[in-house]
Parts: sequence; C-alpha cells; structure tokens
Amino acid sequence: MHKNYVPRCLGASRGYILTKTLGFSALMKTFPKVHLRCLIHQDVLGNEIGKQLKPWEGFDFSSKAWEGISGEAGAAKLAGDLESKLNKLIQ
Repeated sequence: MHKNYVPRCLGASRGYILTKTLGFSALMKTFPKVHLRCLIHQDVLGNEIGKQLKPWEGFDFSSKAWEGISGEAGAAKLAGDLESKLNKLIQ
C-alpha cells in the first residue's frame, strides 16, 4: 500500500481495516487490477504503483466506517468500492 494515500493505516495495530482480515482480503482481491494497470502503463515492476493508487486518497479505511461488515461478502464489498475508485482514474 502506498504510504502517501493511507499513511495512518500503515503500522497501526488498531482502528483500521487494513490490519484486519477484511482489509487484507479486499486488497488481495483488488491487487490483480492494480497490477494490471501498472502493466498497461509499462510499469512491469510496479515502481509507479502510487500513481495507480492515487484514487484511494482520502478513502476511509477506518474500522468504524466498515463496522458490521465482515466475511467474504464484506471483503467483496470493500474490494468493489476500492475497484470503483480505481475506475475513476483517467489514463
């Protein structure tokens, strides 16, 4: 995850879904699309992944925002929300 877009979440042990199974699962579901976007832009190693994650800037990764969401269905919902933000990125 790019530190410019989710700085509070990185290294936090509580309060953010990225440190929980829900967040990790959603990221694993979203990663192939992020990686494909890197490949489309000829960034095979993902060195410029921050450009692809820019649409996530300001996304609420707090546990409070996703309270009551869990399991595979919750991860799919979160992944869908993250992917919809990726789709807004102008090439």
